Amino acid sequence: PREVGAKSNSIFVGRIPLGAIREDIEDALSSCGEITDIRMGVRNGQFQGFAHVDFADQSSADAAVALGAESLEICGGRVK
Repeated sequence: PREVGAKSNSIFVGRIPLGAIREDIEDALSSCGEITDIRMGVRNGQFQGFAHVDFADQSSADAAVALGAESLEICGGRVK
């Protein structure tokens, strides 16, 4: 188990437009650093509008969080 309050290389991205694909998420976040995995929330074969994105290091994940707080858009939709 991870220590409470410990930082992670993984971030949660919500409010992603339902028409988005993996490449859209990768394109939006790749400027932050190396992405090692994207796990899109899918239920019954349908994308649910969220994803967990893993980065190679903590500083990349921090950069993605900062970008999301400012102006991150995927497929024309503002995400958090």
